[in-house]
Amino acid sequence: MGVIALFGAGEMGEALLAGLVRSGHESAGILVVEPRAEHAQRLREEYGITTAPARKAAEPAETVLIVVRPQDVPGLLAAIAPHLRPDCLLVSGRPASRRD
Repeated sequence: MGVIALFGAGEMGEALLAGLVRSGHESAGILVVEPRAEHAQRLREEYGITTAPARKAAEPAETVLIVVRPQDVPGLLAAIAPHLRPDCLLVSGRPASRRD
């Protein structure tokens, strides 16, 4: 599956992270973007993953998982778009904008 970048490690993001690790994905191939330093440290210790700033996580990622608050999606996408590989798979469980 290559390098996976996980943007957001709240409850949903950490659940995805735990599932990836349990299913056998190599921890060394997972980059997590988590701005809370204490939480990022715990994730590194518990799952053996690497944490990185958004740009550094986006550049090598073959798969990008967006798991942030809906209001944060547009800004995040604008920030990482120039750094994404043209062939990366971008997955988000939440819409970037809502039209009712």
